[in-house]
Amino acid sequence: MKSELKRILVSIIIMLFSFAAFSGVDEGKKAFSAGNYKKAVDEFRISAEQGNSEAQLMLGLMYGHFWQKDEKESAKWIKKAAEQGQPDAQNALAMLYGTGTGVHQDSEEAAKWYRKAAEQGHIHAQRMLGLWLTSVITPHDYTESFFWLKKAAEQGDAEAQYNLGQMYINGQGVTQNYIQAHMWLNIVGATGHSDAIKLRELVAKDMTSSQLQEAQKLASEWMVNHKQ
Repeated sequence: MKSELKRILVSIIIMLFSFAAFSGVDEGKKAFSAGNYKKAVDEFRISAEQGNSEAQLMLGLMYGHFWQKDEKESAKWIKKAAEQGQPDAQNALAMLYGTGTGVHQDSEEAAKWYRKAAEQGHIHAQRMLGLWLTSVITPHDYTESFFWLKKAAEQGDAEAQYNLGQMYINGQGVTQNYIQAHMWLNIVGATGHSDAIKLRELVAKDMTSSQLQEAQKLASEWMVNHKQ
């Protein structure tokens, strides 16, 4: 989980380099690109203390992974950004609560922040909320889990697509439907997802030829409509 946390948070830094709301953020990005992390922290702090949520998130990520590795300071700034409604920060804060990184471990708080980010369309948060609703949070809610996993799957999240296929097979949160299951497993299988390919072949054994043709047609249409 912590390795995924680092991967996600670092990807946020890369994505945020396309934004430039305040001069302090710009200067911080330039310093970060040059490897001058102290200057980057100083510049991000200028805008962060003025209430800029992008700078707060960047400052939190710097403390979490690039400067002094202060987990509590990192969590403090990420939370400030999350409380302003920044979806990447909300997702990051959920991950911190889930792992107990810089904050006390709290599954309910993690779910709360995943939900806030998910409601803003954050793909990773949608997938994680869907998974947590059937594993960490009790009582389990397969219907809502299906709802959020489908949201993430429709936006192209491979793991959500795989999980959605499983739910269609097992009839969890949705009426059992092998055609839909095969469709989603076929979509994610096209990316090389080995587990999805194996499961797709298993479910295919319980389908008629007409069902297989329909599933393959739906998968092809989806991939054409969602081609990057």
